[in-house]
Amino acid sequence: MEVTLRCAHTHEGVKHAAGSTLLVTPADKELLRHFDVIVEES
Repeated sequence: MEVTLRCAHTHEGVKHAAGSTLLVTPADKELLRHFDVIVEES
């Protein structure tokens, strides 16, 4: 599946809008939940 990773941090009250789109497996997606990122399914 294709997902977009976004930084979960806010910087000076501004949410970062930059994202990286990756192709991942469902197992990869579960691993990504442990990191401080927002995973959006495309």
